[in-house]
Amino acid sequence: MAERTAISWADATFNPWIGCTKVSPACDHCYAARDNERRKWVDGWGAGVPRRRTKTWSDPRRWD
Repeated sequence: MAERTAISWADATFNPWIGCTKVSPACDHCYAARDNERRKWVDGWGAGVPRRRTKTWSDPRRWD
């Protein structure tokens, strides 16, 4: 999740949901799961793990 972004038509970005469930062999090379191991966005990855970061849900209000 990035508060500021390099997207030319946006000042900030917000994504309240994070995570996924592996569904195919292509998921063996998932960059998001690998990045989560390093960045610790959420406490786990895959089925049965919450897919939200509620601590950041109020951030967009202060961007306006």
